[in-house]
Amino acid sequence: MNNYFNIRLFALGLVIITTLSYGLFSTNLGFYWDDWPSLWALSRLPFSEFVEFAAYDRPVMVFIQYFLFLVLGTKPFLWHFLIIVLYLFCATMIFLIGNRLSPKRINESAAVTVLVLCYPGFLAHSFSLTYAPYILQLLLILRLVQQSQPGGSQKVMPYYG
Repeated sequence: MNNYFNIRLFALGLVIITTLSYGLFSTNLGFYWDDWPSLWALSRLPFSEFVEFAAYDRPVMVFIQYFLFLVLGTKPFLWHFLIIVLYLFCATMIFLIGNRLSPKRINESAAVTVLVLCYPGFLAHSFSLTYAPYILQLLLILRLVQQSQPGGSQKVMPYYG
């Protein structure tokens, strides 16, 4: 049995799968439900008032969302494109984590990655403005896990709580 795995072909496949899963209709999507209050506040309020508007339950998210708004503005396509890119990066991190946990089972890691990328469990991906900061946080968490050393020897800040 040939156990040859082409990482470049797999990366191209992930891009194609992500584009087919999320990108085909992204030009036709707009802002929905929970996006509208944030969009209104981001486009109408100065930063200090936006902090008061949004920081009561998500104090860190205010800064991420405001920065993303400064970069992406009020164009829905840019927000949806950001979501697609973040999904692709998250899938890549899941693959790298699986490959790190079990390097001899790269095909299984690839299968799990494709399944996680395509599984329709999260149906609110069209709420791009609302969920972009959360998916960005997920990506950073996955990156942290991917960088950690097996066996618990990673260097992280201690928790005193």
